[in-house]
Amino acid sequence: NPPDEGFIWACCPYEDGICCNFGGCCHADSRCDEERETCVDVHGNDEESAGVKGSAVHPLAGLSEIDCPDGSVCGQFDTCCSTGFDEYWGEELFACCPFENAICCSEFEGCCPSGYECNADSMSCVAEGREVAGGANAPADPPPTFVCLWPQTQCPSGKCCEEDEYCAQQNGGSYKCLPR
Repeated sequence: NPPDEGFIWACCPYEDGICCNFGGCCHADSRCDEERETCVDVHGNDEESAGVKGSAVHPLAGLSEIDCPDGSVCGQFDTCCSTGFDEYWGEELFACCPFENAICCSEFEGCCPSGYECNADSMSCVAEGREVAGGANAPADPPPTFVCLWPQTQCPSGKCCEEDEYCAQQNGGSYKCLPR
């Protein structure tokens, strides 16, 4: 659900940073000390919080990207395709096909433009006697950045893990929360 009117989105200058309620931002391996309006590192030492820059785009609305079922995103003219099920992680993996409204091929890891069929023998796409090369699936981008609440930690994918969990990268590049 979109936030209440008047809510202001801002950008943290730290990669995978944590936004604090007092308006500052801390490194991913720190936590916000709301009372003292500072950051505290893993050793309990104070760190200065960074200022945040305003954002004109709400991360939940107005996105031109295509969402994959796992929360990862593809470009606006791409198609999200399943690349199979990862038995070890117990999750389906996704990638981005460079064609809009594409046909995701189960015969080979790739995709075909709309109106074409996947040809497993040549690993290409065919339609009405024409044959074109299949598109190579590219890794999907992580989901838009969301803010996790303390004491949660945020994975590079944007997923929030509880205090007793950690982020583990899966074979397909997405992240999963696992018990510590």
